[in-house]
Amino acid sequence: MSTLATLLSVPGACDTFWRESHSRREDIRTPARSILARAFGHPICRKRLRLVERTKRLVGLLEQMTENEKELETWDVGDPSASEPEHLVVRDLTNLAPESSRVLTALVLGTALETISDAEIAEALHRLGVWKHLSSALVARPPLSCAALKLLRAMMQHSRQALERAVEYGLPAWLLQCRETSDASDDLNANVKTTLYSQDARDDACQVLGLVANHGAFHAAIDAFDEGSVLRRMSQVLLMASDGL
Repeated sequence: MSTLATLLSVPGACDTFWRESHSRREDIRTPARSILARAFGHPICRKRLRLVERTKRLVGLLEQMTENEKELETWDVGDPSASEPEHLVVRDLTNLAPESSRVLTALVLGTALETISDAEIAEALHRLGVWKHLSSALVARPPLSCAALKLLRAMMQHSRQALERAVEYGLPAWLLQCRETSDASDDLNANVKTTLYSQDARDDACQVLGLVANHGAFHAAIDAFDEGSVLRRMSQVLLMASDGL
């Protein structure tokens, strides 16, 4: 990893890898993305990538890697009276090629770890609409879903706007398997349940739920579901998290 860190310190190297990761040519973008994935897994390399300055490139890369996957759900979000309502599209990221899944997981997890210590990244990701990609990753399967949950927690902790948007999209409620019925809802709820088998994911879920514990819109969202089921799922998350202490 020290070799990669040295390489990234060469003037222009970071820009080259970012640019090539967006290439239309597979023989160029595949190795570039692999290098970025390795870099995102190491603190020194992440610093040299300067994510604060390159969040637009990052979000663009996440879009490229997910935009062609199968649509599972489409929901209207935001102001229902708007002339052009905003849509949240949930895509199936469980069938990504193994290398693509590995790279995407590394990018999301590395971004989460940097966001934990840098509120500016959280604000930038929110402005650039990372939610369109984060929501699909959140209901994928581990380890991608675990990485997405950590990023969700980091953004919500640092940014009130991010917290409000997460609640508006219903993401905290998804952790309690509270989502409207669709052809894919059972599978997506099962993915969330699988994600929460991870101790680290349960810890992140508890923090997310704690952040919205007194939020009226969150309670309104879960009030639409059976109270007993919601309380049971919340208790399961809390108890499993405490078992890991």
